[in-house]
Amino acid sequence: MQTANKNLQQLHTEKKFFTSLLTHDLRHPLAVIQLNLYELRHKNPTPELLSEMEHAADRIDEMSRRIMDVENMEEGITLSLQLTQVDATAVLDIAKSEYDKYAAHKNIDIKIQATPTPLRVMADPYFLQRIIGNLVSNAIKYSPDGSHILLSLEDAGAQARFLVTDKGPGLDVEDQAKAFQRFQRLKPQAQHSESSMGYGLFIARRYAEAMGGTLDLRSKKGKGSTFVLALPKGSSQQSAVSS
Repeated sequence: MQTANKNLQQLHTEKKFFTSLLTHDLRHPLAVIQLNLYELRHKNPTPELLSEMEHAADRIDEMSRRIMDVENMEEGITLSLQLTQVDATAVLDIAKSEYDKYAAHKNIDIKIQATPTPLRVMADPYFLQRIIGNLVSNAIKYSPDGSHILLSLEDAGAQARFLVTDKGPGLDVEDQAKAFQRFQRLKPQAQHSESSMGYGLFIARRYAEAMGGTLDLRSKKGKGSTFVLALPKGSSQQSAVSS
């Protein structure tokens, strides 16, 4: 009984912390929309203004989807996966096209480094894209203006690895241990007070594990970070490796 009460108290504390994070992180995109609406009333709309509003709305949508993901996980709802062979390079191309405009606001260049031989992985395309999108979004948030982010692939035998490398502040050992825990806000702060809700990596790792993969971190304080997603190769490529 005492253990159960302690667990409930911990959950209650986490929920309060989460509510505080949510309230704080929603303020920034909402403020952007409100400011730009004011501009629309008094000036002619510009492509930059409309782009900022679109980006802010996307961030709110992203937050709402992650909230639903966490609730489903806490209630024990199993992810409905549809595993199929996915072109790994195409996944990176889509992520780059989705986040290029966001990165351009900070003059950040997203680069892709593919393998000489095309790689295919067994994954759910939707959840795989969500993982890579989350990693790229985080990299942009924590990267300094004018830097670059590298999206690369590695052939690792029976697995293919997706790597997202940034030039951000990096994480010390303590923060690396907490990086994949839910509702954690790490010491390095996102640039320009951008929203960082503290559970994206928790969700991303759960997605990876559900697809038979892993999600890990390589980082050194002051030297940037690399997130590594490893997934099983497509069946035909696995056969080629074992033969």
